[in-house]
Amino acid sequence: MALQDNTGMSLYSRTELYAIYLEVARRDHQWRRQAMYGAEQPPEGHAPFRPLNEALFSERRDAALRVPEGAERFQLQLLRRARFYHVNVAEFLNQTAAPSAANPILEMPTRPAVSRTPRKQSA
Repeated sequence: MALQDNTGMSLYSRTELYAIYLEVARRDHQWRRQAMYGAEQPPEGHAPFRPLNEALFSERRDAALRVPEGAERFQLQLLRRARFYHVNVAEFLNQTAAPSAANPILEMPTRPAVSRTPRKQSA
């Protein structure tokens, strides 16, 4: 695999990258659900859509920024996934720039934060 020269590549903002990620995650979920259940509805509680919340996504992006060319690589990986799921990124970002009732991506629920408290040991 040849490395591409990414110098001069414009980087998307954190908000734009998260919007792209949510669309890719939504399409990936649809694809996996169809592969597993076909046209049937999954049983109750199976296959819920649980994308990363924005805070966790930001943590992962920030971690990528700490390595050389991390921002470019993070973005390229996300764009590669978007291409696989046929997300026209430029068109999609234009749609998300003007929020409307016809744009459900902005109202999509994200995974709620989980409280990690240790359980008490029974004696």
